[in-house]
Amino acid sequence: MQFLIYALTVLGDLPLHCLYQDIAGEWEFSAGTTVVGLQDILTCGHSIPNHTDSMMKIDPHKVMPMQAATYTIELKLERHAFGTGLIAKMGKDTGYWTMVYDEGIEVRFPSKNMEFFAHFKFSLLNPSDKPVENGNWDHIGKYEGRVEGSAPPRGDIFLCKCNETSMGWYSTTIGRDIHRGCFFGKKKSKGPERKMQKAEGSVMYLDEANLKSTDKQKAPTPPDAKELLKKLELPKNLALLAMKQKNDPIIKTDPTFQTQPNHLNATLPLNFDWRDAMSGMHPEGDDLGKELDQGACGSCYAIAATLAFQFRVRVALLRKYSVLAPVNLSWRAPTQCSPYTEGCDGGFSFLVYRHFKEVGAPPLACDTSKELTAEALTQKCNKQCYDHNKFFVKDYGYVGGFSQGSTEETMMREIYNNGPVVVGIAVNAIPELYNGKEGKLITDFTNELIPKEPGVDDVIQPWLWTTHAIVAVGWGEVNGEKFWVVRNSWGADWGEKGYTLIRRGQNDAAIELEAEWATVDLEKSQAAVDEALKSGFTFGKTFGAKETTKLPPCAAPYYRPHVATGFLSKDHPDCVEKTEAHDKHQTVLDAK
Repeated sequence: MQFLIYALTVLGDLPLHCLYQDIAGEWEFSAGTTVVGLQDILTCGHSIPNHTDSMMKIDPHKVMPMQAATYTIELKLERHAFGTGLIAKMGKDTGYWTMVYDEGIEVRFPSKNMEFFAHFKFSLLNPSDKPVENGNWDHIGKYEGRVEGSAPPRGDIFLCKCNETSMGWYSTTIGRDIHRGCFFGKKKSKGPERKMQKAEGSVMYLDEANLKSTDKQKAPTPPDAKELLKKLELPKNLALLAMKQKNDPIIKTDPTFQTQPNHLNATLPLNFDWRDAMSGMHPEGDDLGKELDQGACGSCYAIAATLAFQFRVRVALLRKYSVLAPVNLSWRAPTQCSPYTEGCDGGFSFLVYRHFKEVGAPPLACDTSKELTAEALTQKCNKQCYDHNKFFVKDYGYVGGFSQGSTEETMMREIYNNGPVVVGIAVNAIPELYNGKEGKLITDFTNELIPKEPGVDDVIQPWLWTTHAIVAVGWGEVNGEKFWVVRNSWGADWGEKGYTLIRRGQNDAAIELEAEWATVDLEKSQAAVDEALKSGFTFGKTFGAKETTKLPPCAAPYYRPHVATGFLSKDHPDCVEKTEAHDKHQTVLDAK
């Protein structure tokens, strides 16, 4: 059992390991020509899904035979005042950037409607050697471009280049047209010398306002950022800014559920769980979604991202249309169809969200096979899946603005305001994870076993090696012990029906290091929205809805329930046919 679980804890499998302090400095991005109106993702030389061997075969001159533009970009180790990431500069334009864990970078310049993403580059130390299947950090034998004080190589096979990227993807939006192309980057100069935090000893963590380590060092928020936070009402999806959503009706299936707080320091409830807030979504089963098992596949990143996003779709539909729609999306599709991630060999939820933004998240019903065998899960991409109506991501990112930037409080606010988030954990630091402790609170950790690397000044937490992705759906406190409510992907017999509780507030197993979120683009997803609304239950007492006058009784065999309505009849508006399925649904709601 334990062997099987460790075999499934693949979060990233490329022989890459670079940190913020390695990447900061001036870069030159060489970009090729672009195409407009593309429905698929450009491969830019990568296989689908991506793979160690295929990446080493990429020839930049074949992928990008003509260079169309060169961009000089400075990546700084300073937080952007808007909380969107770390500062990036391109001439007079200011943008933001983040590491994608330790394997790549994403850079955005909103003023230019321009985005870049690329993995770093690697090659064999001995060209005559045969590449290792699923090469990873353990197989790196030499580094280029790393700063002094970094951890030594752990293997003897690959050369990891932190001063150069593989072929990556970039886009720019002009009017309504998105121009997509390929690029590669090379570092031109080092960043300024920065004080590096120590990473020895116990796990370091962030408190609710400032970074602090085991020696209690603190970093004040920059004064200019404080002033901006007071004056500006920024986009609702920024994790650092829990601004009030004026037009979103509140979900009332749980009468204790609060509206979104109207200021950053609004009090959060002692206990909160999205399963309670959306109870009744499924009369029988899990209100988060049907899929509970990733099978014989290292796809934890994909199933976690898909489950968190589909639940946020459900929340968005209820808030806008007052409909409980049990949307279920395919996690097999992004596992098998993305050049950004490595399929059953690992990947990152952040890049699944990027995939959903570009080509959408197709429905679970499009999966040609529901089997969980390695053979079934590693089959080729079913492109017809993307012919179905899809839900699109509007924006995505890390809680706190960048990888290694999350905190306990910002995670709680993001969950409370917008829905579940994906969190990474170090499996080797949770001895009781193998069975989920039957859903009971886990408080025994071996954090000292987590491989660590230094952070930077008081800006970035130390890097910790996480190996598995799960979904955080809420939090609570019992007998003075705080905890997260999390959902795993190791089957319904794990924990308590797939859930367990993990101690909160101490960054155990790196659970509070880098949470990931995504928002829903309902406008772009209109076809999928229309389809979902047909199968949903309307909710008649949603906050903000006008009181209605007394309506005439429904003609038999229809009736008008007092809490929620579903299975609507065109001939009997707002009336429900008395069916066995609805009786089960109504019984669950009435019991609440």
